[in-house]
Amino acid sequence: MLILASLCFFISGSAVPSSQYGSVLDVEAVFGIDYNSLKEGDIVLRRGRSWLSHTIAGFSSNGVSHCGLLVREGEEWMVIHSISGRISEIDGVRADKLDNFMREAVPGTLWHASPKFSLDTQATANEGRKMLERGAPFDMDFNLEDDSKIYCSELVRNAYLDSGSPDFFQYTRTGGKKFISLKSFFDPKWFEVKKISDSREGH
Repeated sequence: MLILASLCFFISGSAVPSSQYGSVLDVEAVFGIDYNSLKEGDIVLRRGRSWLSHTIAGFSSNGVSHCGLLVREGEEWMVIHSISGRISEIDGVRADKLDNFMREAVPGTLWHASPKFSLDTQATANEGRKMLERGAPFDMDFNLEDDSKIYCSELVRNAYLDSGSPDFFQYTRTGGKKFISLKSFFDPKWFEVKKISDSREGH
């Protein structure tokens, strides 16, 4: 049952507030991400700090447990993603500043995936914004046939498919349920994947 619950949850997130790092964090000094390389529709992945995130990470590529969709709002990069209210003050789809999203990762577990294939990036970002505006709650049933509730990789999948992307997603079955695997975003056929430099790694 533990394995089933772990595979099903796909949530990551963090029960540890980012304020533990202090009120001021020099993001550029901590995270070596090239902001000029980012595009709307790109995906960022991380491992969260909860025990469940660590369990999920054991079943995924590169030790991650959570993903989100990059969008640009003015001069700010945002991540649209979905987290369970069991470990977050907001249940379901939310938008966080990229900097804050990265702070919540276990050091050394951040990745940036950029599609190699032709993608209508504006349409993909807009699909993410629609889900954010709708405010879908977190999908505890992990039902891919019903998008009234959404979990993290389901959000990314819906944004991609609804904007015309091919269905490159990898699926796994556990306990009779069909899940989207985070391995989908590490497939070199479809994505250029880079680890985000993190000076916290090893500390």
